[in-house]
Amino acid sequence: MKGENILKNIDNQRGYTLFLTVLLFVVFSVIGLTLITLSLSGINRSANSENVTQASELAEKGLTHLIKQIDHDLQKELKKYEHKDGVKKSLYIDIIAETVDKYKCEEPENGINENGKTGQYQACVDDYIDSEHLPQRIILKTTGNANEKQKEVYAVVEIDGNAFPDDMEYAINAFTRPECQRQQGKCLPGEGNLFIHGGASIQGDINVDRNLFVSDKSYEKYIHDHAIRTTLPMARVKKNGQKPRIIIGNDIYKLNLKNKTSPSRTTRIKDKFDYDDHISIIDNVPNNTLYTKMEKLDENVFEGSFIPELSNRTDHPGYNKLNILEELAEKKEHYKNALYHRFDDQNENVVVHNTSVFSSAGVDRVILNANYPNDRVFPKQYSNDKGTFRIRGKSTFKQFSTNGNILINPVLGRRNIVTFIESAYIHGNMEIRGNSEVNGPIYVNGNLKIENDLNNDIKIDSTIYVNGDAKINAKNLTMNATLFINGDLTIDSKNSIFTGPIYVNGNLFVDGRLYRDKNITMNNVFYVGKNATIQHIEYDPSILDTIRGDHIIYANGKIKLQRINRFEDKAVKLNAYYYSNESIEIDGNESKMIINGGVAAPRIVINAIRGNSNVFTRGAVQRPYRQITWGEVPLRYYDGADPQYKRESRLHIIYDDAVFKKYSHLMLESRVTHPIPGKIVDIGYKKEDLSY
Repeated sequence: MKGENILKNIDNQRGYTLFLTVLLFVVFSVIGLTLITLSLSGINRSANSENVTQASELAEKGLTHLIKQIDHDLQKELKKYEHKDGVKKSLYIDIIAETVDKYKCEEPENGINENGKTGQYQACVDDYIDSEHLPQRIILKTTGNANEKQKEVYAVVEIDGNAFPDDMEYAINAFTRPECQRQQGKCLPGEGNLFIHGGASIQGDINVDRNLFVSDKSYEKYIHDHAIRTTLPMARVKKNGQKPRIIIGNDIYKLNLKNKTSPSRTTRIKDKFDYDDHISIIDNVPNNTLYTKMEKLDENVFEGSFIPELSNRTDHPGYNKLNILEELAEKKEHYKNALYHRFDDQNENVVVHNTSVFSSAGVDRVILNANYPNDRVFPKQYSNDKGTFRIRGKSTFKQFSTNGNILINPVLGRRNIVTFIESAYIHGNMEIRGNSEVNGPIYVNGNLKIENDLNNDIKIDSTIYVNGDAKINAKNLTMNATLFINGDLTIDSKNSIFTGPIYVNGNLFVDGRLYRDKNITMNNVFYVGKNATIQHIEYDPSILDTIRGDHIIYANGKIKLQRINRFEDKAVKLNAYYYSNESIEIDGNESKMIINGGVAAPRIVINAIRGNSNVFTRGAVQRPYRQITWGEVPLRYYDGADPQYKRESRLHIIYDDAVFKKYSHLMLESRVTHPIPGKIVDIGYKKEDLSY
């Protein structure tokens, strides 16, 4: 029995072992299958994730591809205009629109479709955000496909051209035109040269296509030739803290002017010196004692520690020709067509306003308190439709036309408020006098004159085309107007504000006259077909840092800035950019000003001292060796040369692009020569999440 029990226990143990073995096999099989399942699931998830990632990468690749393709197409189109120095921004915007249109998503065949090893992408233009200005904005849509996984990407892309060209990024840019580069016989006097006589202060980079001329004496002309002893020019650290750079195409020369010794402290030049010949030099620098060729850029060229860094750049800024005459011709045609609405009493629906003594309140040829808001009005005196008609009081016209002249002048103690709702045509001359408001578009076939005295004011809110000349001799004038002057424009005003673009086919002459307080705000852009001269202007020092003098002047001829803030101790700040197709001359002897913008021309001539200058009062300037312009009346006095080392310059030119940004919509269109590659400004997986 005992043996049987032993055998039975052995059999039970064997059964238990078999059960345990089978159980363990099942458990490990389940674990193995689970691990295999998990591993396969992970592999699948990894594959799906990789497909999604590949789809996203393909979508981004499509985005880059389309941006590059649009850039390539624009370059190809602009190459067609190489012989015209590129295209205007308005035409470039049209070219962008036509180029973008080829890739619109609306048509299946449009856009870019590419197949690769990892999948496929499509890219197209989903939307074009229309704008009149650069940069233009478009919305691109790209779709990436990888093993049945798809990803869409939307992006806002900016497309631009070289709208602010390289040659406008300098405080001073003395450039040469292509025709001068090819043949010196076609150069303008002094073309490519920069002449800095005296202690001018420059903050920003400087470009000189040819030669730099410097001197420690500033030239002044008062009957005789004068050389005021001062310091060499100063190149100050830029606003970003960097040292200014200068590009010089050829050589550096120092002008050695000597003063007479009698009478003492005189500024008269000792030797014979022809200033006009001097600033007309191109490369033919005379070999005499007047000129010393400088071998390096050091303290013998710029003052003390104010020495710019000589740029390693071997090329010069690209010259973007500003065709001022072409711009003026286009604007002339535009405003003539827009404002010319001439009619007379022979036309239909014309009301004749009779200005006889019996129908004009007893005053002959006067239009008083006329109310024609819905009529076309033609004035006559009996049967005479010529001569001068006077508009007074509060008068309103839908349209107005006359074969004569118009004089808007008030009666003492009354104010004129004259409104031309749609148009006014004056076949003769127009004159606006004090205590008047004039509104509405006006076409003047003759000349325009605006004048008053200090006891009243004039406000003009108009677009005015003048076929002749215009003279503005007004006080307390607010002129919010677009002007096109086919002849010359002369401004001789006090406490006057000019806002709005002004186009002058002839010369611009802004003159405050000698020794008169003339506060003029030129808060606009001038386009001048000939020469522009601004002189004898003084500014109210209490508003120097607000809107005073924000302007751009483009002149096809010469620009002269002289005697501005004359003999003042505090500088006027002009946020201004001056561009000439011929030359720019700036006075910093009597003037005291800061040009916060820049200057550019084929020839640039600067004369400036440091410290004080005065007329009549010698005690206002510092000893020792204060300087006097003997031989002229009245005498003019300047600080001695030694005290000037501790004084600021009377002329600062500081590079600043703020004035470009403010008037970007009015700036003369520099011709776009190449596109700027598209820039992504926003990107996302949904179009509605984008900012544009």
